[in-house]
Amino acid sequence: MNAKLDKRGARQLFWICWAVYFCSYLGRLNYSSVMNELIGPVLTKAQAGWVNTAFLIAYAVGQLVNGIVAEKVSPHWFATAGAMGSGLVNILFACARSFWSMLLLRLLTGFFMSMLWPSILCAMVRLMQQDDKIHGTVNITSSMAAGTLVSYALSAVLLRWFPWGSAFLVPGGLLILSGVLWLIKYPGIARTAIVPEKEFNAVPRADGPAMPLTELMVIPAFFIAIVPAILHGAIKDGVTAWVPTYVCEVFGKSTSFSALVSALLPLFNLTGAYLAQYAYKKAGENTFKGSAAFFGIAALVLVFMLTAGKGNLLLTMLCFAIITSSMMAVNVLLINLLPLQFGEYGRSATVSGCLNAIAYGGSALASGMIGVLSSAYGWNATVASWLILMVLGCILCAAGRRATLERRDSECTL
Repeated sequence: MNAKLDKRGARQLFWICWAVYFCSYLGRLNYSSVMNELIGPVLTKAQAGWVNTAFLIAYAVGQLVNGIVAEKVSPHWFATAGAMGSGLVNILFACARSFWSMLLLRLLTGFFMSMLWPSILCAMVRLMQQDDKIHGTVNITSSMAAGTLVSYALSAVLLRWFPWGSAFLVPGGLLILSGVLWLIKYPGIARTAIVPEKEFNAVPRADGPAMPLTELMVIPAFFIAIVPAILHGAIKDGVTAWVPTYVCEVFGKSTSFSALVSALLPLFNLTGAYLAQYAYKKAGENTFKGSAAFFGIAALVLVFMLTAGKGNLLLTMLCFAIITSSMMAVNVLLINLLPLQFGEYGRSATVSGCLNAIAYGGSALASGMIGVLSSAYGWNATVASWLILMVLGCILCAAGRRATLERRDSECTL
């Protein structure tokens, strides 16, 4: 029987998780905000792109590595190291003045930040009761939206009055403070965990060691989730990065206007997270059935964009909002909720880390391919390629709705 937090303890744990993850977005997105300031005085345009790529690669690889490590260590120290390490590297980046130093520091930033989500997920899985785990993994997506908006706003204010390094010093300091908060508060919250009353008379069950990785890799539920994770990452992050350019080129709007309009997408994406929770329950906690529905919605909206939605900026932005919100819902279902079902076997962080890394791989690949496709064939052909991805995702998730999580002592339908 595992000790769990009561509602009050679960709320306290959630909010320190929220604070740490919110601060991580401040130190993650600040480079994008100041990149234009660095191009010319410090970096060439190509070098600036490679520095950003370094972060994405380190974050993806780190998700794979740290997802496994997080299962074996205490979230107390692992999250503290991730937050403080990210903060320190951000502060050092403010002093960097060469391509190679910036490349190395962004590599380190990506790796340290990849320690945070596995730690947070492990803390929730180990200490929260089932309902609180579901609510926690859904609600924490609000930290992503808030962090995105505050990061761009904070960088804009700092760049108006101070040198570009300030956009790394302030988030770096806040990340270190969030690490101190976690270091101090987490042990006290964990100590309040008790065995739920309903478990006092339950028959104890020995869970045994964590499921071997070789066994995990061939489990139908995990294996089938790999391609949809890639596809949703391509749209959720890859497409989002190109929305300002799309608006500029298709509708002839200014860069500042396009960036302002695109910055509102994270607010709409929050609805996708909460719709995912609703769909999860309505589908009998079947993550694939819910994901198929959201892939289908995105596909229908893309058909509308290619036909009736052409030439209307308001309708186009509404379409983008629905599409990215649908992919946020898939993200919650596959990256947040599906791994919870592996928690009993000590592999929730591993599964989440693997799928998250795969999704970021899809984002990185799509970001480059969208540039190639739009340049060579135009935006209509590019949007049509997104439609193909969404239809494929819908088909795969619909086919995988009966995928099982095979257990040592039983089989559980997802």
